[in-house]
Formats: sequence, C-alpha cells, structure tokens
Amino acid sequence: MGAFIVSLFAGIFWPFFPIMTEYGLTNHVKSANLTITAVVYAAAVGLMSRNQAVAFSSFGFAALCAVIYGADEMGIQGTRPDTFFALYDSTITFATIYFYSACYFLERFSRHVIDNEPFVEI
Repeated sequence: MGAFIVSLFAGIFWPFFPIMTEYGLTNHVKSANLTITAVVYAAAVGLMSRNQAVAFSSFGFAALCAVIYGADEMGIQGTRPDTFFALYDSTITFATIYFYSACYFLERFSRHVIDNEPFVEI
C-alpha cells in the first residue's frame, strides 16, 4: 500500500503542485498555465500506461489541449469568442486532467495494490 501512496504523490500531487501554488498565491490560475499542464500531463500518463487505449487517446487529447493553448495564446477569446475552442477550453482542459488522473489512479491501484509491484524496481 505504501508504493501506491508514493505513486499517487508522484503522479497526481506533484505534477499539479505549480498549479496549486499559483491558485494559493493568487486565488486564480491562468488558463494558459492550466492548459499547458494538461498537455504535458495527458502525454505523460499515456507514456506510463500499459493500456493501449489510454496511451493512444492521451496523445490525441494532449494535441487537442495544445491547440487550445495555441488558440488561447493567439487571443481567440477577444477576437472570436463564439468559436468552439473559446467556448469549451476550460471544460476540455479540466476533463482531460480529471480523466487521465483517474486513469493513472486506477492503473497504479492495479499495479501496486492488486499486483503488489514496488514503486521503483531495483
């Protein structure tokens, strides 16, 4: 069970530490920071996953979040606020983060609690 707890800390808490710190200091998280975190996090979970569906879908969602990040950086909210990426950017970003966090949680539970694998193999 200890390996599972360490795995959750390393795979869920630690990657979101900068976002939580930004929110703690400013009571707000910039959309661009959250979106780029989703890009990297989805891709990282996909790379670590043994499940092919999670692995391949993560790259698609990472690419989608990268497009959202690009649209946000181009200022699409101000120029074309009725576009798909302007309307649903935060919804897609949060859904990506929550979904891949759940995938990570379930896969690590299976590895460390059910299969009793150590967190770090020596």
